[in-house]
Amino acid sequence: MLAPMKRFCIYLTALILPIAILLGIGEYMVRQVPNSYSHKEKCIRKYHDQLETLVLGNSHSFYGIKPQLLDGSAFNLANVSQTFPFDRFLLEKYPYPKLSTVVLTVSYPSFFEQRLEEGRFWYLCSYYKIYMDCPDHSDFSYYNFEASNMDNYRKKLELYLKHSSRIDCDAYGWGTTYKLSRKDMKAWNDGSGAVEAVNRHTYTWDEAVENARINFPAVKGIADFCNEKNIRLFLVTTPCTPEYNALVDQRQLKEMYVLVDSLRKTNEFVHLDYMQDKRFAGDDFFDSDHLSVVGAEKFSKILNDDIHSIKQGETGIPYAK
Repeated sequence: MLAPMKRFCIYLTALILPIAILLGIGEYMVRQVPNSYSHKEKCIRKYHDQLETLVLGNSHSFYGIKPQLLDGSAFNLANVSQTFPFDRFLLEKYPYPKLSTVVLTVSYPSFFEQRLEEGRFWYLCSYYKIYMDCPDHSDFSYYNFEASNMDNYRKKLELYLKHSSRIDCDAYGWGTTYKLSRKDMKAWNDGSGAVEAVNRHTYTWDEAVENARINFPAVKGIADFCNEKNIRLFLVTTPCTPEYNALVDQRQLKEMYVLVDSLRKTNEFVHLDYMQDKRFAGDDFFDSDHLSVVGAEKFSKILNDDIHSIKQGETGIPYAK
C-alpha cells in the first residue's frame, strides 16, 4: 500500500503534468506569432553590417522617427517603454561596421524612469529575453516565458489560431499605429490626456535621483561606445504639445538638461531639442507627447535636414546644443 505522501505526490503530478504540457504547447504556439521584437531582431541580424544610421529610444522614437526619411541605410530599433539600458544592449549586441550615426531620444521622463522590471510594463522584459536574446535574466526566470503574462498569452494564442500577427511597425522598424483615425479626441480636447501623461512621466525627487543612477551610466555607455567607434551621436528630444509642456515639473525638466550637460563633459554629441518646437500642432500629434504618422513624417524630414547640416559643419541651427 502506498504511503500517504507518495500517493499525494502521484496525484499532484497527475494534476500538474497535463497543465504543464498544455502551457508548454501554448508557449511554443505564441512564440510563433510574429511581433515587433522578433521582426526587429530578424532585420538587425540580417542587415546589421549594412546600416549607417540606427534609431534608438522609447515610444517617442518608435512612433516619431521614420528611418526611410533619414540619409543612408537606416533602421528604427526603438520600442515602447524602452529604457536606456536596453538601448545600450541593442547598440552593443551586433557589430555595425558601416554605422556612422546613432539617434537616441531623451525625453522628459527618460533619465528618471524606473527599471523596466519594476514598472507596469514589466512583462516587456520577457520580449527582450525571448526574442532579442537579452542575457539580463535567467532562462529559468519568468521573464523567459510568455505565459508569465497570462492576459497577453491568451491574446497571442488567439492570434496564432487566426494565423495573425502582432507586428505594429513597418519593415524599417517605425511604429505605424498612431494614425489620426485612432486619436482619442475626447482626451485631446478636454486636456485630460496631457494631465495623465505628465502625471505618469513625473517622479518624486527621491525616485528621480535613484533611477538616474541606473539610467545615466547607460547613456554614458552609449556615448562612450559611439565616441570610441567614431559614430556621431545625436540625442533628440521630440516635440510635445504646449499643454504638456505647461504641466511638466520644472525641477525634473531642469535636471534632464543638467544630466545632458554633465554627459557633455566627457563625451561628444549633439542635443537636438524640439520639445517646444512651435512648428508642430494639431494633426502632427497623436496625443500630448507623441507624434502621429503625419507628424512623424514632418519631424523626420526636419531631423534629417538638421543632422545633415550639422555633419556639413553648418552652425546656427536653433534646436541644436
